[in-house]
Amino acid sequence: MYVCVCDQWISPVVTGDRPPPIDDFTLTPVTNNTAVMFGGYTGNGWNKLYMISFTKTSVDILEVPNPGESVQWPEGRWGHSSVLITTSSGPHLLVVGGSPAHDVWLLDINKRKWKELINLPDNVTNRYDHSLSVWSVTPTTNWIIEFGGDRGDFKEISDTAVIELRYTSNNDWSTSVIPLDQYQDQLRIRILSDWENLATDKQLQIFQDRLQLQKEREFYEEQLQREIKEKEQIQQDRNKEQQQLHQEKATLSQQLDDATTLLEQAEKDKSTLELEYNEMLKVKVAEILEEKTQVDEKKQIITEDYEKLKLKVADIEEQYFNEKQIIIDDIQNLKTDVSKKDKFIAKLASQVEEQSQNEQQIITDLKEKELYIAKLVKERQERVLKQPIKETSSIGLQFNYLIPSMDSLDSSVIIAGQKLFILQGDRSHSLQWEKYGFRLECPQGAVSKDTEVAVTALAGGNFKVPKGTVL
Repeated sequence: MYVCVCDQWISPVVTGDRPPPIDDFTLTPVTNNTAVMFGGYTGNGWNKLYMISFTKTSVDILEVPNPGESVQWPEGRWGHSSVLITTSSGPHLLVVGGSPAHDVWLLDINKRKWKELINLPDNVTNRYDHSLSVWSVTPTTNWIIEFGGDRGDFKEISDTAVIELRYTSNNDWSTSVIPLDQYQDQLRIRILSDWENLATDKQLQIFQDRLQLQKEREFYEEQLQREIKEKEQIQQDRNKEQQQLHQEKATLSQQLDDATTLLEQAEKDKSTLELEYNEMLKVKVAEILEEKTQVDEKKQIITEDYEKLKLKVADIEEQYFNEKQIIIDDIQNLKTDVSKKDKFIAKLASQVEEQSQNEQQIITDLKEKELYIAKLVKERQERVLKQPIKETSSIGLQFNYLIPSMDSLDSSVIIAGQKLFILQGDRSHSLQWEKYGFRLECPQGAVSKDTEVAVTALAGGNFKVPKGTVL
């Protein structure tokens, strides 16, 4: 904002309804510190109306809301032109042309009401980026000179149009276009006509003023008569009120005398009562002092007992805390021992579990071997039964019997081990199983061909061995 007084540009404080970034709008001054802003381009036509107030350092913007279809309101536009029209009915804003709207509107700034002006030719309304100038020909007639601009075909316009805007007596407006070749004649006719009408209007106004004064005089006279009557009535009411006040004053005086007498009697009674009250108060104070002395003595005894009790409680608390600490230490030690024992027990349990699994695996392996050896022994027995039994002789062991079947062993017998030996018939053999102290001498020719010998080591049970068996 440029401040002419100090000849400098400033950035004012803006308050109110700030419009968005906009161009091609009109800002028309109304007074020294107010203006009207209308229309502009923000990407499309804009028909917002703002009332702007200026100070030296600030700008206050007030948007005039559009009530909608209930009232007349111009369409959005940009590139239009506006001028201020001043008449006896107040300031008005005249808006002509613009894009994309091609019409003329008049705004009553005080009432903020729009009115569309019709019956204007297209060469006046269908242009934008043009200029407007207003000339107040008479108090009721304004000529608006319109020049230049563009039309929708982007061709520049160089012609001039003169719009006549007249304010009629019935608060209405009329419009017309003044041809340029009739400019002077129409100007002279309009001036003479308007001033004659103005003189007639003034005479009529004087008569109307006199008539109004007469009516006002009669009204004031009637009002004066009413006021006189009202004042008389008020005076009568005041006289009645004064009489009532005199009567009430006499009554109050009598009541005051009676009250004074009663007050004097009350003062006498008060003195007597005060003496009696003072005597009673002295006796009561003496009793209270005596009771206070007794209370102080009891309080002293209680205080001494309380101090002794505090010492005793302190000793008990100290003993309690010591014993509590000992118990806590014992519990902590016990927890430590229990934790160590739990770990040891867990370790033993793990070892026992591992040993149990190993024993179970050994038993399973032994049972599998037992079944296999039993199968071999059974097959051997079957082969022996099919062949004639030969007598064998040995230095260490001689027998001519068959090994009994494994099925005939009782449950107390445990198979300690099993082993398989191979005998060749063309030579002698010495079979030894040192783990169980077993030895078998097989001379040459004891078997006719290669033979498998299965040996089972048994433990437990009762056995009968043949004669000649060397153990």
